[in-house]
Amino acid sequence: MERVNFRLSRNTYLDKVWGCFLGKNAGGSLGTPYERIWGQEGILKVQLNLEEIKSLPNDDLEIQVIWLNALEERGLGLTSRDLADYWIDWVGYNFDEYGLSKRNLRLGLSPPLSGWYNNWFKDCMGSPIRSEIWACIAPGLPNVAASYAFKDAIVDHAGGESVYGEVFNAALQAAAFVKGSVEELIQFGLTFIPEWSLTHRAVKEAVKAHREGLTLEEARERVRRIAPSPVAQYSPVNLGFQALGLLYGQGFWDSLVKTVSLGYDTDSTAGTVGAILGIMAGRSGLPAEVQDLFERIDTNESWGGVRLWGRGVRGVREMAERVVRVGRTLLSLSVPLDREDFVIPDPLSCPRDGEWWSYEPKSEHFSFPGLKVDLVYPEGPVVTPTGDLPLRLILRNTRASQVDLRYRVDLQGALTLSPGREGRISVEGNSSREVQLWVGIRDLDSLAPVEHGSLSLRAEGYPDLGGVPLVLLAPRLWFYSRVRGGEGGVERWVSDSAEGKWPALFLRDNDLGVERLFGERDPRTGKGIEEGEVALVHFLFNPRETRDVNIGFPTNSSVKAWFNGEMAVQAEGDFNLRPNYGGDGRNYAGVTLRHGWNWVVVKLARRGKPVEAHFVISESRAKLFSAITDLVEHRVPPKDALGL
Repeated sequence: MERVNFRLSRNTYLDKVWGCFLGKNAGGSLGTPYERIWGQEGILKVQLNLEEIKSLPNDDLEIQVIWLNALEERGLGLTSRDLADYWIDWVGYNFDEYGLSKRNLRLGLSPPLSGWYNNWFKDCMGSPIRSEIWACIAPGLPNVAASYAFKDAIVDHAGGESVYGEVFNAALQAAAFVKGSVEELIQFGLTFIPEWSLTHRAVKEAVKAHREGLTLEEARERVRRIAPSPVAQYSPVNLGFQALGLLYGQGFWDSLVKTVSLGYDTDSTAGTVGAILGIMAGRSGLPAEVQDLFERIDTNESWGGVRLWGRGVRGVREMAERVVRVGRTLLSLSVPLDREDFVIPDPLSCPRDGEWWSYEPKSEHFSFPGLKVDLVYPEGPVVTPTGDLPLRLILRNTRASQVDLRYRVDLQGALTLSPGREGRISVEGNSSREVQLWVGIRDLDSLAPVEHGSLSLRAEGYPDLGGVPLVLLAPRLWFYSRVRGGEGGVERWVSDSAEGKWPALFLRDNDLGVERLFGERDPRTGKGIEEGEVALVHFLFNPRETRDVNIGFPTNSSVKAWFNGEMAVQAEGDFNLRPNYGGDGRNYAGVTLRHGWNWVVVKLARRGKPVEAHFVISESRAKLFSAITDLVEHRVPPKDALGL
C-alpha cells in the first residue's frame, strides 16, 4: 500500500480539535444518566431527546482541562511526576482507582509504582477516558500521542489493562486527524498494544463480530464473554463496546445511542466515540445541534470534584484554541511546515516501540545527567517482620565512558539494610548494572507508618548527582481465628488479640486474604473447607483529633463488622466485590474515629465458594472520601487503652 504525506492546515486542525471536544462533551452528557456501578445483562433502551439533553459535568473531560494547564505550565517535556503533582493539587475526585492511587502519591510513592500498589481498580476506565488531549496535541503522530498517554496512565493504572486502553485510544485518535475509516483506525490502534492483552482481544472480537454480520446484541455478548466482569467500569469490556458503537453506528447520534445502549461505563464509552467521530468530521461536519448544545463545559468544581483555581475554560472553542497552540508548538519540532500547513507523514510509517510494551509497574524512575536510575520493589513497598523486603537498584549509564559510582542508603534506625548501607559499583559506557538490597525490621514498635529514606549517588570525577527518595511502608497487623456459632463476645476477641492469644497476620495492602484462613485442604481432593466463619481483629491509632470516617468491608460473602464495640456493618448473601473508598451500597458505614486507639472486628462467612474481602477507611468530609495516610496500623495497644 502506497503511503503518502498529509497536509494539516491551521483551520482544519482547529476544526478537528474543536469537533473532538464537542463530540466528547455530547457523548459524555448523553451517557451520564445511564451509568451504573455494575454491568447489566441486556441492551439498554436509550432515548435521544434533543430538547431535553444538555451539557453535564464529567470527569472524563474535566481532568483533560487540568492536563491542558499542566502542558501550558510545565511544557512539552511533561512527565508522569508532573501529572502526579496535578493529581494531588487539582483533582478532588476519589472514585475507585483515583482515590487509591492518590493515597500512594501522598505517601510519597512515584509513578508507575503509585498506579500499581494496592490498586484493585487498575483495570478500570479512569485512564482510557482522558486520551483525547494527547491525540489533539500530536495530530497525525500516534506514536507521540501514545507516549504521552502512557505517561498519564501509569500514574493511577500501572500494571493494568487500562494502560493499553489509553494508549490504544490515543494512537487511534491521533491517526484519525489525517486518515482512515472507522475499522481501519481500530485496526491501526490495535497495532500499538499487545495481542495477549484483554483489551486487544475484546476490541478484535468486536471487529470480528461486525464482519460476521452479527446483530449488535449478539456482538455485545461475544465481547462480554471475552472480557467478563460485573464491574461496569472494567476497561477491556468497555473498549470492546466502544469499538462496537463505532462499527455499528450510522452517523453521529446513532453511534452514540448504540454505544450507550451497550451499557456499563456509558458516559466514558460514548464520550470516546463522540470524540473520535468529532475528530473525523470536524466541528463543521457535526450536526448543528451538537455545536449549539455542547459548546459549554460544565464542571464539578463547586463541590470539589476538580479544583481549577480560576484556570478552567469557558467553552469548547477556548479549550480547542489553547490545545492547538500547544500542538502547533509540538508539530513545529516534529514535522515540516509548508507555508501555513504542517506536512504529516503517513501514520502507518510511525514506530510502535513505546515503553508500554515492557515497563516494570513495580518501580520508580529517576534521571540524572548521564545516569538513569530504576528503583524496583519486586514485592511492593511494604516491609514486614516475616521476611526481608527485596529491592533492586538498576543503574543505566548513558555516557560513552565507564562511570564509577558510590551509593549510600539512609534509613531510620527501625530498619535494617543488607548487604550494607554503602557501596561502590562501576558501570561501563552505555550499559547497566544492578544492586540487590534487602530491607528488614529491627524494631516494629519504633517503625513509623511511612519511613522516608534516601539513596544518594555520586559519580567519581563528575558533579554530585543527588538523591533518590526511598519510601517504605509499615504493614497492617491483624489477628485472626476460626469461630463457630454465635458472636462469642466481640470484646473478648479484642482482648485476646491484644494479649497475643490469636495468631498475627501482617498484610501488605487492603486485601484481608481471608481465603487462606479457612483451614487445611483435604489431602484427597485438594479442596479447602467449604463452609465456616473467621473473625479478624485490627487496631488503629489516630494521632489527630476525632474525625468522621467512612469504613468499608467490601466482600463477596456474608459479613458482620464492629467498630469500637458498635455494630457497623451487617450483610447477608453473595455480593460483587468493589473495594473503593466511597462505598458499594452494602458493606460500608460512617463512624467516628476517636483520638488514640480504635479497634475493628470483622466476621466473614464461607458458604461453599472462595471468599474475598478488603478493609478500607477514608475521611468522609464533604463526601469526597479522601484517603488517610497517618494512622498507625502495625502495633498492639496497651490493653487499658482500649476502654474494655
